[in-house]
Amino acid sequence: MCAQSNLTFAYTYGYPLYRYGLVVQGTPNASTNSVFHQRSLSTTADRGLNKPNVDTLYSKAFLDLSHWDLVVKIPKIEGRYWVSLYSNDIANIGALQSDSAGDYLVRFNKNNPGITRANASSPYRAYINIPTPYAISLIRILVQPNDADAAVVHGIQDQLRITPVRRAKPVAPRLDLKIFEDPKIMPGSRNTLEEGVLKLAAKLAPDNEPAVIADRSWVSATLQGAGLNKGSFKQPKGTNLTAASLAANSSIVKEFSVPGFLDRLGNDWILPNPENFGNFRSAYVSRYSSAATGYLVLTRDQNLYPALLELA
Repeated sequence: MCAQSNLTFAYTYGYPLYRYGLVVQGTPNASTNSVFHQRSLSTTADRGLNKPNVDTLYSKAFLDLSHWDLVVKIPKIEGRYWVSLYSNDIANIGALQSDSAGDYLVRFNKNNPGITRANASSPYRAYINIPTPYAISLIRILVQPNDADAAVVHGIQDQLRITPVRRAKPVAPRLDLKIFEDPKIMPGSRNTLEEGVLKLAAKLAPDNEPAVIADRSWVSATLQGAGLNKGSFKQPKGTNLTAASLAANSSIVKEFSVPGFLDRLGNDWILPNPENFGNFRSAYVSRYSSAATGYLVLTRDQNLYPALLELA
């Protein structure tokens, strides 16, 4: 690919890191491997997540698996929907899978991502394998719109625990969330949106390779061709950053026109192909589209995302 095409891909690929950073910025006193709770119901004005449910309370955690495995303790949750997703929804546990209270081990495993159910002799209910050392977890719990039920869910949230268990060998530097507050990196007064996205990708992408093994070599080469090298971004000569972001946005529109990508439900309602949502694998345009319109969509076994055609 030419340098301009490389730049467009790098922006598309790196944009979700910017959205991760916005979630960090919106979390007071954010730290890794801790659980942060939303105590009040979302409204239609909330845009931090993809189409937030107004009958759901959320808890989130910024996961650093660089030096540790993480023991996630799920308390007893009965009679209500709940789900805990991990990363690019590589794996989720919850009510629909009949997952029960207990300890779940979250660990870095770049070549075998997903969930492995444990046998009876294991101290864990399951092993959640994440292909990147840095990740995010979002826990959603159904709540009825009254104070009494909200208090019950608050009690459940208070019992959620993350306990780091040190491994013998680190796999990456520790995740420093201050990177998402650094004006030399993040979009803001010193950087355009495009510059910030590409600088974040340059810093974080080398240690966080694609989940799809076959993509790792060509993605790395493409990012280098876009000027991302050794933790820094240097714009290639003759390229245009604004054109790169415009081309990325245009790719979303083009994807909508791919035969079979949209299911037409009638009355101008559409449903993007659920195969491309949640665990995006190599669907980098769909991943970018999701990050640009919200954040952290679930896989189709948990949720669907219909939309009006005029709003899509």
